[in-house]
Amino acid sequence: MGDGLVGSWAAGGPQLDARLVEAADFWARFHVVKAALALVLLVAAAVLARRAGQRALTAPTRARRWGAGVGATGALGLAGLALLVVVANVQGALAPLSSVLGLLPTGAATGPLAETLEAMRRGSSVGPTARPPWSCSRTSAPTTG
Repeated sequence: MGDGLVGSWAAGGPQLDARLVEAADFWARFHVVKAALALVLLVAAAVLARRAGQRALTAPTRARRWGAGVGATGALGLAGLALLVVVANVQGALAPLSSVLGLLPTGAATGPLAETLEAMRRGSSVGPTARPPWSCSRTSAPTTG
């Protein structure tokens, strides 16, 4: 992947290197599967929370009402966590390159990869007005000072 990043950055065009495209496609599919599984968990937790909440209101004894209330609260917490996982994985599916770049060996990088990562940190490519190859906006130069 590091070679793909170096090649894409050096090319300066809008297209990513084939190695990065392949890795990004894998991560996009991976995040879609995780989002779908988390969505199933979200629906199940919401149904469980609703049922437990109804039981908490209609239970015959105080202990059962309290127990159902605790169950409903736990199910709501699980639903909130599942919603967070769904949102995070939808983001990962829509922008899989962020997942790919997270796998690069930034601490131990040497050679061209280290130089490319440093250029990315500085926000420049070649010259004062260059932008990364996958940048959305190429109309204005970065401001300095």
